[in-house]
Amino acid sequence: MAKLATTSIGRKVVDTTDKPQASTVVDLNVALDLDTPADSFTLVFGNVGSFKPARDDETKIELGYADNGGFKQVMTGLESERINVAARGLGVARASFEEAIKYSQERRTFGKAICEHQAIQLKLADMATKIEASRLLVYAAAEKKDRGERCDLEAGMAKLFATETAQECSLEAMRIFGGNGYAKDFPVERYYRDAPLLIIGGGTNELQRLVIARGLLKKYSTNKS
Repeated sequence: MAKLATTSIGRKVVDTTDKPQASTVVDLNVALDLDTPADSFTLVFGNVGSFKPARDDETKIELGYADNGGFKQVMTGLESERINVAARGLGVARASFEEAIKYSQERRTFGKAICEHQAIQLKLADMATKIEASRLLVYAAAEKKDRGERCDLEAGMAKLFATETAQECSLEAMRIFGGNGYAKDFPVERYYRDAPLLIIGGGTNELQRLVIARGLLKKYSTNKS
């Protein structure tokens, strides 16, 4: 007998067959066969009794793919997740930069604002440049996703670069703030703690590099057969 595990994936309002204007809320559960690896699963309607969907193909419409298309659906979801994480990384990087450049104009050492020191200017220039590059990568991936095109390569690039930029910018902001960067009086210490999670979320950045490399090898393949 197969070993099954069932988990809830939410609820859905579905039209009924006997009353065209009526609808009912049903619990949607996924039953997974733990003994048989597969990329598809079974929907279990938990509270419908003798209820039948208005259309026999409603389950497939809800899932979006025919049988054995589960892996494709998961990968499509990962594209959206990685664009989302990339955008969050961009936000952390930009927030770190804005706090740093503001503080650098207010903090004074040796009779002048620290933003006038070349070492601080180099940090600010690098931060701003990487943030702008991250923004363009995120927008490019999101626009391709909006067009309904596959964008695993672009999403991977955006996620990799934007989250690494978030990590670097939060660290540079800490350096510009000095000891104040650790104080909860300033938000930089929070950005420094938030950034590492983005590097892991949506697939680690080591994984993103593999996804990018495979996409590039496929895109620029010299094997025309």
